Amino acid sequence: MLSLISILAIDNLFYSPESSFKSSKESKLNKILKKFAYANQTILPSDHLLKVNIFHHYILSHNKKSFCKEHLINSKGIKRAVQVRAQLADYIEQI
Repeated sequence: MLSLISILAIDNLFYSPESSFKSSKESKLNKILKKFAYANQTILPSDHLLKVNIFHHYILSHNKKSFCKEHLINSKGIKRAVQVRAQLADYIEQI
């Protein structure tokens, strides 16, 4: 639940490279979305679950910079989501 709230707190999870053609960007983004949407076949794909799945893969990745670049993830945005999640966890722990 914390991951969902934190990922929804950021404006743009994905970025769009300027140098690519529009159709090329869309096809690459669609491939990335399909990769994360169907990583767990027991769950029906949805926007929220897709974002949480991406967030958890980011957390588990060893090279976060290359993960963001490879998957067109806005690195500043997802770093902010990690911070928000940590803050929420601290608030809950204090309660």
